[in-house]
Amino acid sequence: MFANERRIQITEMLNRRSSVTVNELTDTFRVSLETIRRDLEYLEKQGALKRVHGGAVTVCRREPEGTRFEVAFPRYEPKGGEER
Repeated sequence: MFANERRIQITEMLNRRSSVTVNELTDTFRVSLETIRRDLEYLEKQGALKRVHGGAVTVCRREPEGTRFEVAFPRYEPKGGEER
């Protein structure tokens, strides 16, 4: 398996689950720890994941501004300036 194919599969695994471990990846792809670490380093530089101790997690992507539906509610203020 080529490195690019392996990296695509790693990102697909992270899309299905929120984290993967280095040991799990070495068992799945039958490659060395160093190979998986290089793959994770490459994918992190590409912004595809975040490396953590012993593996990787998905990256929380921020939504572009203006894409989230927000409803503005007027602030309630009592009439006549009465306070309780």
